[in-house]
Amino acid sequence: RLISLLPIIILLSITSYFVYDSYKNYKAVQILQDKLSTNRELNGLIDNISREKGMTVIYLGNSSPSTLKSLVKQRKLVDAKAKLYLSHIKNQPKLHGYSKDISSFETALNQIKAGRKLVDTHKTNFHSIYEIYRNAEKIGMTILQTITVQQTDPKIHELSAKYIAFIRASAATADERDFISFAIARSARLQEEDVNKWILLIAKSDFFNYDTIQNKTVVKKLDAIFNNEDNKKLFEDINRARTGVERANILASNDKVDYKINPGVWFAILSEKTNLFSQAEEIILTAINQRATAVKTEALQILAITLIIWVVSIILAILAFLLSNEIAKNIRSLEDVLRKVAQDTNESDKAIDINLHTAKGTQEAYNLLEKIIEQTKEDKKAAQEASEAKSMFLA
Repeated sequence: RLISLLPIIILLSITSYFVYDSYKNYKAVQILQDKLSTNRELNGLIDNISREKGMTVIYLGNSSPSTLKSLVKQRKLVDAKAKLYLSHIKNQPKLHGYSKDISSFETALNQIKAGRKLVDTHKTNFHSIYEIYRNAEKIGMTILQTITVQQTDPKIHELSAKYIAFIRASAATADERDFISFAIARSARLQEEDVNKWILLIAKSDFFNYDTIQNKTVVKKLDAIFNNEDNKKLFEDINRARTGVERANILASNDKVDYKINPGVWFAILSEKTNLFSQAEEIILTAINQRATAVKTEALQILAITLIIWVVSIILAILAFLLSNEIAKNIRSLEDVLRKVAQDTNESDKAIDINLHTAKGTQEAYNLLEKIIEQTKEDKKAAQEASEAKSMFLA
């Protein structure tokens, strides 16, 4: 029974593990693909929150009717995208792994709505409203960065790391855009603390690379974005604008600074840079989705193969169990027969232990059979001698 069942049990255990692991990978990839869909929506929502933040700080710096009109339109767009995203994710039970973050994000969106009233009535300041928007962006980015938490595929991890890097660079660019837009709009000198913050934002917004990506197709598409002549010129324009803002701030004789650049122009060129990052993020998300589809197909194939082996193992285990029981039953019947024979042939008072499940019992059975064979030979010889004597007597 041990010899027949143990290998099958080991096989069944191994295949059970692979069935579970394949199913887990398959479900993880399914969740990843659902996350990719919601990440696109959330990415668009964060970008629009960032635009509203920038337009809000410009309005705080220079409350013109045209800026307010554009700001109202942007608010409606943010509300529509927020409603769509929240309804989508709440109807996806698979994505409730970060329900706590979703709840925090919803609270942050409500804080933005409350802050709008303060902006319209001029009962708030730049730092307060800036932090309200930044809090919502930070929570949204935290959700974005959970995209590959359950993934073990190295290619997906590689792409997701670059995806997160572009998200951070885009967020830093938006922060720089809004931070300097407010200063330009109100023609205010940057304090030393503000300059240090600006330098940190520049370092974060310009710190991005994709040299380590192994997917040549993705690299080629990213090169088409960042090595494009028009986009190179955009980066040069941004650096010139930065230099102009820095020079105007240094040369100013008082707290009022003539930056010689319109806040709308500054906002536009920095927004164009965030758009480039958004294009890069979309390329990487598409590549992740393609890789996820391939992983999903592989996991499904492995699941099908291991499931077949698992079913066959169960069938073999059942057959082996039934066969071992039948063999054990036959052995017990044979033991009963041998015990009866032992009782008939045993001339001494010593009991013979017949147990074919042990080596000692099997040896006793062999000894008994040899004894029976010898006794049978002697009985046959005695019978022959008696028959010959009878024949001789009759003759």
